[in-house]
Amino acid sequence: MALITIPQPDANGEFTTPAEGAKYMAGFGIPQIPLRGKAPWFSEWPSKATLDFEQIDKWYAEYQCNFGSVAKAAIGNHFVVEVDSIDVRARYKADTQLDFTNTLTIRTRQGAHRWFLQSLESLALGNVSQSFVQHEDFSVRVDAEQCVSPGSVHVISGKQYRVIRDTAPVLCSSAELTWLGAQKITRKKIAVVEAGTLIQHGSIHGALVSFVGTLRSKNVPLEAGEIAAMAWVHENCAPPIDEDKVRETIHSVYKYPAGDPGASTVLFGSAASSVAPQAEKPKFDASCIDRSETITKPKFPSWVMLETSIYRGLIEPAMRTSTKRPELIFMPLVATILNSVGTKVRIKGLNNTPLSLFLGSLAVKGWFKSSSAELGFKYMQWAGLSEEHRISTANADGKQLIFTAGSMEGLGINMTKTRCANAILYYDELRSCISKVNIENSSFAPHLLTIYEGGRFANLIKSTRESFAFESGQYCASWIWCSTIKSFHENWPKIMGSNSDLIDRLFIVLGPEKADKDEKASFYADPDCMAGAAETRALIDRALKQGTFDYEDLGQAQTMIAEGLKGLSVVNEEDDDSQNLSLSRIVGLTQKLALFFAIDLGLDSITGDCLERAIALTRYRCDVIRYIRPIEAESTLGRLQARMEHVLRSNSGTMTEKLWKDALNYRRYDTELWARAWKGKAQAQQIVFYTDTIMGRPVKMVGLLKRAD
Repeated sequence: MALITIPQPDANGEFTTPAEGAKYMAGFGIPQIPLRGKAPWFSEWPSKATLDFEQIDKWYAEYQCNFGSVAKAAIGNHFVVEVDSIDVRARYKADTQLDFTNTLTIRTRQGAHRWFLQSLESLALGNVSQSFVQHEDFSVRVDAEQCVSPGSVHVISGKQYRVIRDTAPVLCSSAELTWLGAQKITRKKIAVVEAGTLIQHGSIHGALVSFVGTLRSKNVPLEAGEIAAMAWVHENCAPPIDEDKVRETIHSVYKYPAGDPGASTVLFGSAASSVAPQAEKPKFDASCIDRSETITKPKFPSWVMLETSIYRGLIEPAMRTSTKRPELIFMPLVATILNSVGTKVRIKGLNNTPLSLFLGSLAVKGWFKSSSAELGFKYMQWAGLSEEHRISTANADGKQLIFTAGSMEGLGINMTKTRCANAILYYDELRSCISKVNIENSSFAPHLLTIYEGGRFANLIKSTRESFAFESGQYCASWIWCSTIKSFHENWPKIMGSNSDLIDRLFIVLGPEKADKDEKASFYADPDCMAGAAETRALIDRALKQGTFDYEDLGQAQTMIAEGLKGLSVVNEEDDDSQNLSLSRIVGLTQKLALFFAIDLGLDSITGDCLERAIALTRYRCDVIRYIRPIEAESTLGRLQARMEHVLRSNSGTMTEKLWKDALNYRRYDTELWARAWKGKAQAQQIVFYTDTIMGRPVKMVGLLKRAD
């Protein structure tokens, strides 16, 4: 009998082909099936799954396909927990003070597949759908379910599913199985909405699917269905309403074939109203509404944080003692670490590339934006690498200093006095930056452009005490601030005016955009991070000693960057410079981030894994810029009009007039300015006010008009 060799993952957890990854899983006794992307290639796949290497090779030769690993419900077989967010692990630790069981783990685009041996407890738990667990960010697949195997390629990212814990599956702990079961929720399908009551969270999704399904089954067009469903949700469901999720649900239901176009009856309150294409049509022709863009909030690629020292040393402990968002800690700390090595560590061949990072954190009030950034500063202080600048600070002593300067000249003067070569310009609120530097017509923005590029930063005047001069390459200065989205749109134009250069250099990380009283923490305590800070310090010292990092495979790096960043510099609208993202700066940002991962992962060179993480962050950054559309205008009137259009674009081009006005917080403007703003947009035929018939009643609407050819 010939000896069967089971393929093994390489150092990066990858395989030469999807078939090799499938054989690796089959070697553990986990049956395999061919996939068309992420879906099985044929029907009755649970019974056709195989451990036969020859059959796997035949399927791969025939389909050139991905493979799936199948869970089967019997002692001796396996099941999988699919985790889509690092928050799951943090919640488990917070609830049980335990960590996940170490077992065979496959890295996915946003999380991980964790494979276990079946037990009586896992069989009793059974399949748990992601739609039926709290937070909807994990699932348990015990029987006749499958997950994509390692070696297969993700249909969106084009990257492999990778092995990150190369060990045989083990039994899942009783504590973990009990906790997973406790996260299950029951969703009740609501057929009738009683008058005077609101559907509560946990039941909204099922009720919405039922409502939209009725519209779809009666062939109501998508545009009319979306308007009807959005109005229904706002009137019948408890706030806050996540309109992005509502739209996703509507569009998901509308993927199914339409039914009979006859009249339908939808119960609403205590009455029934007819909704059908034959119903009375509104006088306004909705075909002129610009629905060309459906803007959804980009999702931070949380998986990039895994295995880094700052995730182990700071973020995980912080998430156990509060509900801080990990990305709001991670990105400011990335900027801080890059700044701390900014004059001493380089990528080979890119000696003049500055490591400064301009970073903004956006979230609603109460979500720890500034305290998350400041926790990262404390972590660097615990590592002995950073200090807050005070009046009494005489000498930086080689450390990074955190400044809150009243002007760029003040920053330069104080950097000179303290002999500081690594500076963080930090504002806990963006509006405090405005007030401190008296931004209108100041030199703040031009100086920011200078320090981002690491150019000559100087102010030479007669008074030597007020003079300073930093030549190119002698310093590294970064800019970090926090804001709510509303405050950002109000204050950003005051910094930039109509100049788009600064947004091209900005990385914005988005936290929650809606308040959720059930998820806010009522307490906070600094986590014990001294050991983690020491580990990070050791990695930074190691990088400083090395000085120069090269790519592990330059050819591979060039290909990954070219393919991974394809399309990111494209401008969607010729007259919208805020989206004109420079390809050279996008590439430069990716290289900086890849260098960070090489440093914090303790590597000697920049590997493909470092680049994969960096590319994911860069794509997220570009998606965020296009999502929030930073407003650039010369006047208050121009800013308001830009906001009017932005809100409509964020809601698929049309919404009720009431919701639109509330989103713009219109009461804060004087009536004359408000009237001038909307009348100007209407007269320019950019927006239109009209009345639509929704649920049998007239509703005032506002829409974004299509642009003339």
